[in-house]
Amino acid sequence: MRFRGAWPALGYAVVFTAVAWPWLRTCRDAVPFGNPFAFADDARFWVWQLGWVAHALATNPWGVLDANIHHPAPAQLTSSEHLASTQLVAVPAVWLTGNPVLVANLLVLLSYPLAALAMQRLLVALGCAGIVAWTGGLVFALGPLRVPGNLEVIHFLNAYLALAALALHRLRAAPRVGRAVALCAALTAGMLSGYYLAAMLAVTTAVWSAFELARRVPGRARFLGHLIWAGAAATVVLLVVSIPYFDRPEQAVGMNVGGFRAVRLETLSLASTATLLRLLFGVVPGVLALAGLAALGARDAVARRLAVGGVLVVAAGLLLVFPPPVVVAALEASPLRFLRAQFRFATVAGLGTALLAAAALELVRARLGARAAAVAAIACAALVVTTLGPTVAGVRADPLAPFGAERPLHAAVGETARRDGPGPLLVLPLIDAHPDRRGGFLPLGQLESDDMVGSLHHWLPLVGGHTGYPPLHRPLLEEIQRALPRSEALDELVDLTHVRWLLLRPPDYWKDPALPEQLLALPGVESRWVRDGWVLARVDRPVRRPQWYAAVAAGYRPGHTVLGTPLEAIVETDAIAVVRTTAPVPLRVEAGSTFPVEIELRNGGRGAWPVVVPAGAPSAHTVRYVMAWRRLDASPMAGVSDRLRRDVPVGDAILQVVAVRAPRDPGDYELTVTVEQDAGARFDGQGNVPLRARLVVAETRPAR
Repeated sequence: MRFRGAWPALGYAVVFTAVAWPWLRTCRDAVPFGNPFAFADDARFWVWQLGWVAHALATNPWGVLDANIHHPAPAQLTSSEHLASTQLVAVPAVWLTGNPVLVANLLVLLSYPLAALAMQRLLVALGCAGIVAWTGGLVFALGPLRVPGNLEVIHFLNAYLALAALALHRLRAAPRVGRAVALCAALTAGMLSGYYLAAMLAVTTAVWSAFELARRVPGRARFLGHLIWAGAAATVVLLVVSIPYFDRPEQAVGMNVGGFRAVRLETLSLASTATLLRLLFGVVPGVLALAGLAALGARDAVARRLAVGGVLVVAAGLLLVFPPPVVVAALEASPLRFLRAQFRFATVAGLGTALLAAAALELVRARLGARAAAVAAIACAALVVTTLGPTVAGVRADPLAPFGAERPLHAAVGETARRDGPGPLLVLPLIDAHPDRRGGFLPLGQLESDDMVGSLHHWLPLVGGHTGYPPLHRPLLEEIQRALPRSEALDELVDLTHVRWLLLRPPDYWKDPALPEQLLALPGVESRWVRDGWVLARVDRPVRRPQWYAAVAAGYRPGHTVLGTPLEAIVETDAIAVVRTTAPVPLRVEAGSTFPVEIELRNGGRGAWPVVVPAGAPSAHTVRYVMAWRRLDASPMAGVSDRLRRDVPVGDAILQVVAVRAPRDPGDYELTVTVEQDAGARFDGQGNVPLRARLVVAETRPAR
């Protein structure tokens, strides 16, 4: 009797251990790769996140949100999902094993049999035969986005959807406080495991509650009352945990932090739609679900009920995967606009397809008998396992170098920093110029997610980082890094981040292999060691603009730039700009050609120039430069303005290389570069010195 109750769990354990064996063999230092809806850099992010939270809770629990990325921006753990309920298991596991790669892999691997078991219990509660329910659980566990295997599903674990539906079904059958508490627990745990899953649970709960309310059994009012308080309690817990997320600077400036990227069904061809649905749901589960539609008109109550529930849930899920314009507009106007990967809502539809698959098999049982249904269920289970099972382990293993060949290197960084003084670390380059040489899977050669995993060995704060929602100073940081190895760019980098350590990758990672040597030749940069082509260097340069670091570390304030300069009009008498070139301007250029000019713009007044505002924030009172051409025998032409790279404090100067486009008509011209403020100072008072240069614009030489 005990075995009869345990055989579904044992069966799932055997099946998923077998199909995931290649994954298990490499789970200590690699992650699965090959799902078209998941990315290698995101997999590394989840590994880093589990490692960081475990480390922070063991060393400084109050600083857990201040993750060691995008230094010195505060609360960078809020740049992605918190996985709060999952961390209850993950943190002790990381403490025990010391290996967040292993823990992340095992968490996702265990989600397969757990999802299958939750769905099997739901189907049994709905009246399914044992073998039919077992097959339905298998279909659900191998549902949308879960094959090929990937770590991305760690923040939308589908088992919670089946658990919520099961708790709702039991509450409707007997609306008691104990069962309402169970529903509240399931909803709370699911909502705290990820924001995508919280939205999925909201949709599933709404649809399934309506489905249960349609049942002709007593207790509707009591069921609805318990549902309301259980759902409200879970939502309140989610909102309280989310307070730091509501305080993110992007919220303060009213930025659109993502945008619901909708795929319109009518824009896809029939072949494209079929391919997308096959990738999401699989051929065998899709065919079974279509067969289950026949149960909508069946006399058998169990099959019909499964089919109706399945259709409702599939429709709700697909409505978000392929939303009509009215749904897109509603989501864009709501706080849910950050849920920008709408294809993930196929997970909701996956619950419905499992219900429809079970409905098809229950229809066989109703018409042909229990033996025929058992044979059909076993055959379908075998087809599902043989078609989807081989990809549970992913298409290929993606080794994580920081937990493989590069592990001693990152450990040595930590040892050196502990000996010579800790401080922020910048690993360069950020992008691999030759990713084909290494055969990795990181998209576009992006390397910062590897740096984050490497930081799990030395725990230095990273200047960079890979997140879905980067901090507001990130564009400026990227611009400064592109300007390296110029000495003034390193000064700006030190002012912005207080960077103390540079870890330079081997030359074959760089677009220009000479750049590492040029960086090491800068004053205040001292190489400490070289290992396998990597160089660790210490940076000792004075901080000249301390207000930048303080502004970023304190968090963005509306009415100021990212660097802390007030966004206000400069008094005209305080607005003085001295513009000059640092290299000769060419005397002769071709008509219509574009040529670079390096200019220095010095703030000689008494008001700081605000420049760096977040994308989407009001840009009034920002300062820019204006280039204007005047033909010597004609009136001036309209000026072309562009932004400066950064704020310019009083007495400071900024070097900027600008791309100048020559007029199309040949002749003798004067080029003028001035400064102006949007809705503020014109910089035309006494003391202002614009750049003026005379050039001959010659006719364009014919192409050979």
